[in-house]
Amino acid sequence: MDVQVHRKRRLRELIDAKYDGVIARFADKIGRSNSYVARMLYPMDKAGAKPIADRLMLAIEEAFGLERAWLDRPLGYGLHGEMRAVEKHAPKDWRLQASPRSLSVIEHLSTLAAKNALKDEDWRLIEELAYRLRKSH
Repeated sequence: MDVQVHRKRRLRELIDAKYDGVIARFADKIGRSNSYVARMLYPMDKAGAKPIADRLMLAIEEAFGLERAWLDRPLGYGLHGEMRAVEKHAPKDWRLQASPRSLSVIEHLSTLAAKNALKDEDWRLIEELAYRLRKSH
């Protein structure tokens, strides 16, 4: 899996666990604007996306007292007890449970949709697939 995709998932996990998904509170903690943090969560192929480079990762780790390279650890790793308690009661973010292949397809479809590149027939196929999957699960 791409390093940026993984770091963005871990960042989402941290924001959800620590601040119930509220980007503004997280942004205040690390000294960045809400907009900047939101763009850190964008897929890298989306216009305005910000990478989570090593220097920024270090700033996040220091702000939260996390071990070095925490964002590069597996999902769910190293969450403090109070974070786990919040996570148990919070709705699960489907992005944290989806396979890399599923996320890749969804990101690709999102990019095409944002560019208005999907035709009516594409949408009909997507809706039919969603209906079939919902029905079978």
